[in-house]
Amino acid sequence: MIASDGTEITFEDLIKVADNFGKKIPSRQVVLLICENSIYSIASYIGFIRSGVVPLLVDYKLSQESINIICETYGISYICLPTSSIRKYIENYSVF
Repeated sequence: MIASDGTEITFEDLIKVADNFGKKIPSRQVVLLICENSIYSIASYIGFIRSGVVPLLVDYKLSQESINIICETYGISYICLPTSSIRKYIENYSVF
């Protein structure tokens, strides 16, 4: 697989990365997955599905206000986002 930024990853490595994402959240939890067009967004989605986590996908360009509404509406306890977006979204949340 080749991402739009030129990053390449084999499907075997993609599954390894995906499984690492899946281990981080207890199964049957809903995770807000803030996505950009990247291998890591794909890997996190696959990892969550493989481990029984329910990903709720949203675009990384979504406003902080919209994120807050989604989190309150759906009782989101976990947010997975690209490192490039951390500063935009963490003002009301703890990062571990």
